[in-house]
Amino acid sequence: MCRRQLFDREIVQLLENEPPYDSEDDLESGDEQGIYIDDNIIGLEALDKFLENIDDDELDPFLNSINLLDSNLDINIDMGDVECEPDGPSISLPNFISVQPHAKNEIYKTPDLKIKNLRKKPKLDVTTPPFVVKPQPKIKNKKKQKLDISWKREKLSTQNVEFTGNFELSDEILNLNTPYQIFGYFFQDDLIEHIVYETLIYSVQINPNKNFKIISNDVKKYLGVCLLMGLVNISNIRKYWSPNLGNQIIQETMSVNQFEQIRQFIHFNNNNNMLPKGHAGHDRLHKIRPVMETLKKRFVSIPLEEALSIDEQLCSTKARHFLKQYLPMKPHKWGYKFFVLCGVSGFSYNFEMYSGQENNDVNRYSWEPDFGASGNVVVRLCRIIPKNMNYKVYFDNYYTSVPLMVYMKNRQICSLGTVRRNRLNNILLPNEKDFLKKPRGSSDYCLANINNQEVFATCWRDKKVVTLLSTFVEIDPMSKVKRFSKTENKSIEIDCPNIVNVYNKHMGGVDLLDSLLGRQKIKIRSRKWYLRIFYHLLDVTVVNSWLLHKRIIAQKNKTRDNVEKPMTLSAFKEDLAISLCKVGQSINTRGRPSNTIENALIQKSKKPNASKPPNQDLRMDRIDHWPIDAPTRSRCKMPSCNGYTWQACEKCQVGLCVGKGKTCFKKYHTT
Repeated sequence: MCRRQLFDREIVQLLENEPPYDSEDDLESGDEQGIYIDDNIIGLEALDKFLENIDDDELDPFLNSINLLDSNLDINIDMGDVECEPDGPSISLPNFISVQPHAKNEIYKTPDLKIKNLRKKPKLDVTTPPFVVKPQPKIKNKKKQKLDISWKREKLSTQNVEFTGNFELSDEILNLNTPYQIFGYFFQDDLIEHIVYETLIYSVQINPNKNFKIISNDVKKYLGVCLLMGLVNISNIRKYWSPNLGNQIIQETMSVNQFEQIRQFIHFNNNNNMLPKGHAGHDRLHKIRPVMETLKKRFVSIPLEEALSIDEQLCSTKARHFLKQYLPMKPHKWGYKFFVLCGVSGFSYNFEMYSGQENNDVNRYSWEPDFGASGNVVVRLCRIIPKNMNYKVYFDNYYTSVPLMVYMKNRQICSLGTVRRNRLNNILLPNEKDFLKKPRGSSDYCLANINNQEVFATCWRDKKVVTLLSTFVEIDPMSKVKRFSKTENKSIEIDCPNIVNVYNKHMGGVDLLDSLLGRQKIKIRSRKWYLRIFYHLLDVTVVNSWLLHKRIIAQKNKTRDNVEKPMTLSAFKEDLAISLCKVGQSINTRGRPSNTIENALIQKSKKPNASKPPNQDLRMDRIDHWPIDAPTRSRCKMPSCNGYTWQACEKCQVGLCVGKGKTCFKKYHTT
C-alpha cells in the first residue's frame, strides 16, 4: 500500500481543471510547474495489445457483450511513496483509489481527506512522464496615461471671475412664514400621498388579512412624533408613552400601537417593480429612490450660493448591509456614504448616495468625459450649477485633477481644491521631501495653460506640505497666521498664501451640515436599511428648512426697520414637530393671511406670566377647535380684548371669550 501526498493549492488547481473520477488522458505534459502524477496502471499494456490485434468487425460485438454495471471491476492504482516539504498545510490522500461498480440507488462516497504538515521535498519517480496543469496568467488593470502638461513659473490672471448669478429668493419663498410652511415647501403633499399609497400596497403584500388603514394626516403625525423623539432622546421607544415621563404631545398624537404599525408598514416604492439582481436596470436604491429624487428637485429650486463645496457625508448606522462604508476621518466611522454639494451656510443643494452603480455609463451624459469614479461625482453634482456665472466650487484631494479643473473652467465654473502629487505630471513644484526642509511658511507656485484655460498650482509648507489647484485665485496677497513653534516654545507668525485662506473659509459646508444634523437627529433603530436613510433625509430636510428660514429673515430685514431675529434650530424643530402632530388640512383662502393678529399675539405673550400662543398653522387650520369650560378663569388671548373668560379652546389651550355679542373665539381662528 502506498500514499500520495500533494500540496493543498495543487489539489485545488487539479479539481478546477479536471472533475473527479474522470480520465486523466486530457492532461497536458509540462516541464517545471504544476501537479505531478506518476501512475503505473496494471494491465493496461496487455489490453492495448489485444485491441490492436482485433478486427473492426469483431470489435463492436465484443464491446456490446461487456456490461460494466453487472461486472465486478476493481482498478487499484499504486501511487508510490512521495515525501514533500510544502510552504503550508497539505492534503494526504488515501493509499489507493478504487473504482467499483455500484447499485442503481447506491450513493458513492469519496474517501476522507486528511490535512498534514509535510516537511520533506517531493521525490518523484520518473518511470512515467509527469502530467502538469499550467496556472492561468493574471490579467492586470491598465493604468490611465497621464496628460503631458507644460508648466511655467508664472502667476494666474484673476480677471473675469466675478460672480454674476442671482442669490435673491423669489416672492413665493419669501411668503413662507412658519416652520410648517417652509418644511412643506420641501416635503410636499404629493410625496406624502405617495408614501400613503406605497404603504398601503406594502401592507397588503405582507399580510392581506390585516386591516391596516392610513391617511396623509397619519404620515404627518408620524413625522412629527419622529422629530419629537429626536428632541427628547429615550432608548426605548415605547417609553415615550409612559405616563411618568411627561411626553404628553406624543401620547395625544397617536397610540403606541398605531405608531408601531406605521413604522412596520411604511414604504416608499413598490417591491414588485424592482428588477432582479443581475438585470441591466437593477437599482440597489429602489426602495428609497422616490424620496431621494423628490427632495433633490425641491432643494435645487432654492437659488444657489456663490461658494459651494463637495464632500462625503455618513448616515451613521450599525446595520449589517453591503452598502455600509467605513470612513475613518468622520466622527461616525460606519454608515451609508453620501456625496453632498453644500453652500457655505451648510444648505444641501444636491446629493447622491453611494451604491456602486453611479459610475456606470448609463448615468453619464454623452457630452460628459470620464474622469474616473471620484471626478465623475463632481460632474454629476455640478449639473445643477448654471453655466457662465462664475460659481465657485471647492473640493478635497479625493476629487481634484487637472482635467476636471479644465472641464469646470470651460463651463465657466471656478474651482479650487487640494490635490495629490501623483496626479500632477511634470510639475515644477519641488518634491515634498525636499520642501519639508525649508522654513515653515514657505510657498512655491507654477502655471499651466491647457486648451486656453489656466490652472494654477501652489504648494505651502505648514506642518506638512499642502498642494492646491485653482482656476480663479492665486497666492497673493500673502497674510500672516499663528502657529506654535516647538523649537521656540511659543506661537509665531508665518506667511500664508491667499489661496489657502480662501480654501479654508469656504470648504467646510458639508462639515457644518454634519454638525447641525448631529445635535438632535432621529435615532430610531430599525432592521430595514432604507428606514435609516429615510430618517437621515428627514433630518436633512429639517435643517435645510431652518437654514432657509434664516435666509428669509435676513433678506426681509434688508427692507424693514424692525429687525427680526430667526429662531434657533431646536425651537424651529420643536415648532415644526408640534405643527405636524396637531395641524390638519387648512382651508385655502384668497390672498395672504394677515400678520396683524400674529404680531399682536407675540407682543401679548411677552407680558409676565403669559403662556406661549400656538403657531399660526395650528391656530388657523379650522379642525377640532371646540370651546370648553376652563377649570379656572383666565385672560382672553384675543389681542383686542382685555376681559376675563371661563371658556377656552380645546386644541389651542388658550382662553377665549365665547357668548352673546362676543366674537373673540371666531376672530382668533380666522384672522
